[in-house]
Amino acid sequence: MHLRPLFLALLLAVAGCGRTTRGDDRPDGEPPYSGYPRVLAGAGNSCLLDAAGRLSCWGHLSESLQPPPRAFALVDFELGWCGLERDGTLSCWPTAEMNDVGAFPPGRYRAVSTRGMHACGVRLDRTLVCWGDPQGGLNDSPGGLFQDVAVGNRHVCAIRADGTLVCWGANHNGEANPPPGAFVQISSGSFMSCARNIDNVVACWGAQETFGAIHNRQARSVHTGGKSTCVIELDGTLTCTGANDHLSHPPAGRFVQMDIGVEHACALRADGSVACWGRDLYGETKPPGG
Repeated sequence: MHLRPLFLALLLAVAGCGRTTRGDDRPDGEPPYSGYPRVLAGAGNSCLLDAAGRLSCWGHLSESLQPPPRAFALVDFELGWCGLERDGTLSCWPTAEMNDVGAFPPGRYRAVSTRGMHACGVRLDRTLVCWGDPQGGLNDSPGGLFQDVAVGNRHVCAIRADGTLVCWGANHNGEANPPPGAFVQISSGSFMSCARNIDNVVACWGAQETFGAIHNRQARSVHTGGKSTCVIELDGTLTCTGANDHLSHPPAGRFVQMDIGVEHACALRADGSVACWGRDLYGETKPPGG
């Protein structure tokens, strides 16, 4: 699959100016649609969300994991899946296996993050709600207005409307102690979180062995998952580190977007091609046509 020249130029321009993962610059009430393709990595499966909102997946895909036939603007998954349509309508599946994660609060959303049996979302009015497994106080989200949210293993972090960070839940490794500052992107893994500030400087906190030297360096975007952390460097190349050796050697080339699953990751090149790497149990690192 290849992108048209005009689309490619727009995609590179967005990546170069440091657009946030969720599109946090859009005004209140605007549907969460970026118009750009994205790759996603979960637990033994991977997906490509194309520019038209169609979701195509590979790897471990039971019948219950098949997405509903809708056009999505944003999808997030690990064990369970949640997707936003272009008008902010939220769908989560499969509800039975997710311990009522599918029973989300009413409203329309601009961002959603899910991990295990828990999920959080930012509504179009920027209020934050969390639902699913009630253990550990993860559903006790703070009040106020928010840009984005990222669900970790047993903790959650979110970016407030003014760019400051707040985290709650388990704090065995300092993962619920975010640094001060104004941030535009957030990502949470098993025992850590990382965020990128307005100057493209990455800050990470929690279990240091999961992010290492990525803390306090400049990057276009930062991504966490499981026990690893990756960044898309300013020149578009990938750097990964952490306690998962499966992810420590990313593919060469220049990339515009990526996502980390449990033990594998996928990244999207500027020409629209997808590269995946890491542990391959169900074909999750073998994209169609790759």
